[in-house]
Amino acid sequence: MNLRPRKDHQSGRRRSIDDILEGKVLDAQRMPDPLYWDFSSCPAGEVDECRAYEFARHVRAIREDVARLRKGMEQSFDKLFAHLRKTIFASGSHRQTALFWFYPEFPKQPYLSVPAEERNRRTKLAWPLPERAAMAAALHPKILPLYLGQDLRSNFRKSGERRFVTAIWN
Repeated sequence: MNLRPRKDHQSGRRRSIDDILEGKVLDAQRMPDPLYWDFSSCPAGEVDECRAYEFARHVRAIREDVARLRKGMEQSFDKLFAHLRKTIFASGSHRQTALFWFYPEFPKQPYLSVPAEERNRRTKLAWPLPERAAMAAALHPKILPLYLGQDLRSNFRKSGERRFVTAIWN
């Protein structure tokens, strides 16, 4: 939708963003469905997934990648997940941080148009670990600071906790 000010054909004056926000320009018939723009109903635990999904809907390269990966596949979450999970979750894959790759509704429908119960089912299927365990599993050594291991060993030795040093780095 183009929200740039345009001339109103009846009055000849330019429409402003204030006019649009006050409802002077858009009427209920032309107002987009709130699921496309109002994320206030998104549960706190799904904000990152919703943000990734909605962002990706507007990036042509991502939409084309999704279409290429899904080509010729049955369009259901479970089937897409079964066929694509190794590709999406492959080590080093830039795709592994979001689930929209598997959502058959993507990119045509907004994230919040998928019922909450179904979104929860899909999340549990893809990431069955509790949240803290999943976050710990997502850590990859290459994103840790270069000298973290040395700093930890040094601090463990200073604190007298040598058993951790042996268990972790030897």
